[in-house]
Parts: sequence; C-alpha cells; structure tokens
Amino acid sequence: NVLSDKTFLNITYLFNDSRKKNARGAAPGEGLPSSYRDNPVRDQTLYANLIHVFNHGLTSETLLQYGRRLFNLEPKGLGFEPALGISDLLSSGGFVGSVRFYREQHFQIAQNLTYTRGDHTLKFGGELQPVWTSTQVPLFSPGFGIFSPQSFFGAFPFDGTIPGTGPGTPVAYLFLEPRSLFGQQIPNRDPNFQNGLYAGPSEQVFNDATSVSYRHMLWSGYMQDQWRARSNLSFTFGLRYDVDNLPSGSELKQIGGFHPTNYNNIQPRASFAYAFNGGKGVVRGGFGLFDGPFVYSDILVSWVGASEFSYMNQPFLPEFKNPSQNLIGFGPSGAVGVCDPNLVPGACIPFPGTLRADFMNFASSGAYPAPNALQQFPLGYAQKKFNQPFSEQASLEVEHQIGKDFYVSLGYQWMHASRLPVYTSINGDCPGHVEANCPKLPSGKEYFCNAPTTAACPPPSPPGVPTTAGPADPTFGFVLYVKPIGFSLYNAGTLSLRKPFSHHYNFLANYTWSKSIDIATTVNLPNTPENYLHPEFDRALGDNDVRHRFTLAFLTESPKEWPIVVRDFKFSLLSSLQSARWFSINAGFDTNGDGFPFPDRVGTSARNSYKGDPFYNVDVRLQREIPFTERVKGEASVEVFNLLNRPNVLDVDHVYGLADFAGPVPKEFGDHISSPGNPTFGSPKFAAEARQLQLSFRITF
Repeated sequence: NVLSDKTFLNITYLFNDSRKKNARGAAPGEGLPSSYRDNPVRDQTLYANLIHVFNHGLTSETLLQYGRRLFNLEPKGLGFEPALGISDLLSSGGFVGSVRFYREQHFQIAQNLTYTRGDHTLKFGGELQPVWTSTQVPLFSPGFGIFSPQSFFGAFPFDGTIPGTGPGTPVAYLFLEPRSLFGQQIPNRDPNFQNGLYAGPSEQVFNDATSVSYRHMLWSGYMQDQWRARSNLSFTFGLRYDVDNLPSGSELKQIGGFHPTNYNNIQPRASFAYAFNGGKGVVRGGFGLFDGPFVYSDILVSWVGASEFSYMNQPFLPEFKNPSQNLIGFGPSGAVGVCDPNLVPGACIPFPGTLRADFMNFASSGAYPAPNALQQFPLGYAQKKFNQPFSEQASLEVEHQIGKDFYVSLGYQWMHASRLPVYTSINGDCPGHVEANCPKLPSGKEYFCNAPTTAACPPPSPPGVPTTAGPADPTFGFVLYVKPIGFSLYNAGTLSLRKPFSHHYNFLANYTWSKSIDIATTVNLPNTPENYLHPEFDRALGDNDVRHRFTLAFLTESPKEWPIVVRDFKFSLLSSLQSARWFSINAGFDTNGDGFPFPDRVGTSARNSYKGDPFYNVDVRLQREIPFTERVKGEASVEVFNLLNRPNVLDVDHVYGLADFAGPVPKEFGDHISSPGNPTFGSPKFAAEARQLQLSFRITF
C-alpha cells in the first residue's frame, strides 16, 4: 500500500497447512511399515515491510514478522511397538532418533538503512529475533532392540549355541528412562502399546521428562560498502556479527552447567565484479567468513531424551578429569540398556540370552527390567564450550557473451567448514590406559580391552559375533560424546552454457566437477567415527560427494504464426546425469569393543570405499494453451518422469555381516561380490521412481 509518495507499506499473511501422510521414519529402503509416520505441519506468518525514502540518497526499511510453526510425527500402524533395528539394513516400530512434535513461535524486528553518496552505496542494519520452542524427544521409546544380521535371523552362534538365543536375539536392548526413576523399579506399562507411547502408571512422568520448552534470542548487525571504483569495476566490503543467546540450563531441566553463549561470530566479507570487452564479459569473485546458527537439532538429545545421569570414568579424554567444568550437566531423561548382573560378581554383562528374554518379556507384558540390570547408554555427553559452525568460502567466475544470444561461464567454488558437531563412541579402554597395548583383530584393526595386560585380553570373536566389549567404565554401555571437531572441504569447478529465451527457445547446460571430504557428513548413529582416539581415520569422501554432474534444461514453444493445430505448444526437457555416490562397508555389529555397533566397518576398510550406482534421469513436459474466451483459458499438460525408465539405485545393502572379508573385497555396486555373512550384500536397497506419466488440466480466469 502506498501511504505517501515516499512511504510504502506491505503486509502479508502466509498460511500453510500440510497434512503429509505416510512419511518415512527411517532411511530409504530400511523402514518397515511401522516406521512410517503421519506428518502434519502448520505454518502461519504475518509479515509487514515499511519502506521510507528520506531523499534521493537515503532509504530506510523496517521489517516486522511474527510466525508460528507446528510439526508432528504420529506413528502409523504398529508404530508404538518397541523399535527393531539392524544397522543400515532394517528399522521398524517406535521412535529411535526423532522428535515427536516441535512447536515454535518467533518474532522478528529488523531495520536497514541504505545511503548513497558519490560512488559509494552504504548499507547498515540489524535485527532482533526471540524464538520460543517446545518439543518432545522420545528417543528409543518405548524400547529399542538392536540386532546384527546373525542375531536377528538366529544364525550361528545365535541359534542356541549361546544359551537362550534364537531368532530375535538383540545384541543390545535400550529404552528411555526419566532421571527421577533411575535406580528405581519402573512400574509395568500397558502391554497394548497402541494405547500410547508411554501408556501406563508412569505416563505423566515420562512425558514430563521428555518435553522441554525454552527461549533463545538471535540478534545481529551488519555494515556494507559497495564502491563503484570505475564504470566497469566495483568492490563490495562487508562485516556481519551474529549472536544467539542460548537458553538457560534450568529451562531445559538440567542439573549442572550448560553451554555458554558464543560471542566470537565476526564475519568479514569482500567481493568484486569487473566487466571487460565492452561489457560482453565479466569476472566476479569473493571471499568471506560465515558463522552458522547454533546446531540445536544436532545436539538436542544431549539435553533431553538421551542425556547422562552421572559422569563416567574416561582415562583417555582430558575433559573427563574435571567433567563439571568441561561438560554440560545432566538432563531430565536418558537412555539405559539391559545387562545381566548375575553372570560375573560385581559386573553387569549384556549376555545375549538375557537380552532376548528381557526384550520379549517387555514386548509381551510391558514389564521393565530390574534397576540392578540396567546400565546408562548416554548419547550423551556434550562439551560445554560449543562454538557455532564456521566456514570460509571463496568463488571466482568468468562469463562471456558469444555471438548474440549465448553466454558461457567458467567458475570455481571453495569451502572449508569447521566446528561441525561430531559424536564419537568413547567407552573403550586399553590395558594400562595405553593405546599401544590394545590387541588387534586378524585384519590389523585394534579393539578395546580393559584387562590389565594385552595377554589377558579376550581373543577375537567367532565370525559374525560382536567383539567382547572393553569398556573404560563397565557401569556404562556404549557412550557418545559430541564436540565441534568436524570439518568438511568442498572444491568445485563449473562450466555452463546458457541462452536466454529468444527465437522460441532457451536452454541451460551445466557441468560440475566437485569433491567433498569430511569425517562425518551428517549427525546420525552410522555417521560416527569408528575410533574415538582417531576420528581423523574417518577422513574420506563425504556421503554427499558427486564427482561429476551434468544438467540440461531446455524449453521451446511453437510460433503463433504456425497453423492453429500446432501453435501454442510448449515443450520442456530436464535431464540430470551424475556419477555414483560412495558407501562404507559396515560389519553390522560392534567389531572394536566399544559396544557401539552402528559405524564399525569390515576389517581395515576405509570409510566410503564402496562405489554405488550412477544416476541418469530425463523428464519431459508437453503443454498447450487452449483459449475459451478472452479471459478464460485452459492449459493441458502431459508430463513423463524418468522417460527412459532407468532403474536408478540410490542405496545399496552395504552390511557385510562379518568382521573381516571372507573372499574377494567388494569394490562397487554390480561387481556381484556378496558375503557369506549377509547374502543380500551388494543388492539394491532403495531405487528412484520408475517411469511415471502425469496428466493435468488447469483453467485460469
């Protein structure tokens, strides 16, 4: 709305109500029907923008925004049943690693000033944004049975060779427990799991212990100078500063310390643009520092849902010598796991036969194990001083016009990100607390052992059997610890040819060569470095590495001058060709004695050493406009996705089922090298959609 000749006001209301059904609750190709969720999302935003022109050189912009967002995950079918999982192979049932609901309210006020004088355009601004969040984190609820391929199907030695075993023998049985109930006998829950995630006499206690509400405050400021040094040369210099005032530990029901707010987020940036050859060519480049937002979603489980209730003994990591100073405190709920306190005096051992009996008892009757048969499995500890993600980015591009309508460009992009959150599994020890004393598997991989000497360590386990645990603290199961130690490197070169729309057609062809390196691409259980003493050993091509990618977008229309039966047609094509991604060859169970089964690889194989399948796809669309009257028009469309019907395999069964290779080493999808520990190794696990035909008709008036 125009308030005056110098003042303009725009008010917008946005509303989105998405009722997504049957959303995946597990990695593609791994989820059984009970892992799917209904995912209703509601988003409302009220936005106001006020622009005022003081004079020809000074303009202000004021922005106000209020938003509400609600996100839910509602289990489908038997989705309230205890979860079952085989690492990188199968997932079903309850919540393993997600929130159940997320509600956010935020208010934003921002002010920007633009001042132009001579060859300089100066911009200043700042914003303030309080955010109120409520969420529930029901990790491992109502329970979680972790299996290896052999233990799930009852293969040797889980065929009764180990007493009490058979099909459905978990190698770990975990569940969430409120801090207030730790050390007490939890009353039996309702055995009809479909009556609710925590249905039973302790339902309110569980809900309170997994739900938190907190507020954090974002504020930032920036200044920028765009200097037109010459008619064909300009420079831009900028400086930005961001702060995220973190919530207090009391808001998150913490006992002990919490993360302090980071104030070191100063971000200088610079860029330039130079035109040459009479404006037909241009060179652009820039470099800058960028701080990312605090990683709430990545470390939330350390605050609630999978926190610790006490500090563990960890002789290798110096921060555990003074944990209250270096680590955050204890959350309102955490993960615990079952063990057998009767096998070895003074110890609690996760004996497979006991795990199977207790898990089946819980699944059939809702009975929780006795408190003396539980260990903490925190996911877990978090470094107190937690810097926000940081990146250095640089780019350089040259573009030049060829002829009248064609433009070719050559570019390079570089990014180095650091201070990324990475979880490591830290409950492993070596004789004498000296790494050189740790024993080795036949492959040469070291495994943890808490015996007094190397000679006293247990020998390697039989094929398909998890390695005997060597915990640094035997009162704990596997333990994760998150620190901002991750990094990634990205290099990319691009070559593009484009033609703007003229003479009834346009197109854009782009080729990208890139390389991505990191030690953990995402935050999830399988993306944990295998050995916490050497996370650098996991440096490899990232999960998102695509070495070659080519895309082609083409659009043409039939001229108005053509005969009526062939005019008003539009044809478009979108093609994408890219090289294969990479996968790690996982054993499917713990091979190095830290008790954590998810990231362990076969033998000494490197991370992401198994090549997947390349991706080739062509989509086409044919449209025609049909005028009914001057104002009423119709548009008919025929679209074909994956025109060539190529079977694009997106994920492969890369669980080998053994601690070491038994025969030729698999190298890539389609080499037909399988595994005696898992006959389906190397087979497709998830593929893109086959050819699809879509017809549509739209009326505009």
